[in-house]
Amino acid sequence: MEVERFVVLELRAEQIELSKQQEQHWYEYSQSSLDAQAEDRKDWRQTWFKTAKLWSWLGLIVFVLVLGFLALLVLTGHESFALELLRIVVYGGLGGFGGYGVAKANQKQATGASTE
Repeated sequence: MEVERFVVLELRAEQIELSKQQEQHWYEYSQSSLDAQAEDRKDWRQTWFKTAKLWSWLGLIVFVLVLGFLALLVLTGHESFALELLRIVVYGGLGGFGGYGVAKANQKQATGASTE
């Protein structure tokens, strides 16, 4: 009887020890997973920042070139052509940005409806 109780206590101690080891392994795994996610997010933010910076510079260069071309047209006496070109650029830009906004809104609605 005493031996059986001792064996049961030994088995229970081993189970507790295995449970502690398992919890320690899960903790180490979750820590390494969180570290990997943090590193990945850092890399993603750097990539996104570089891409946004590139697009900003590209937009600025295009804006300056269009502005310079319009100024050249005005200085050479082609104000009406410059005005028509400006009108085309403004209407085209507004239409493009408006269409982009509508498409993004529809995309968000579609993904929101599919997740429900």
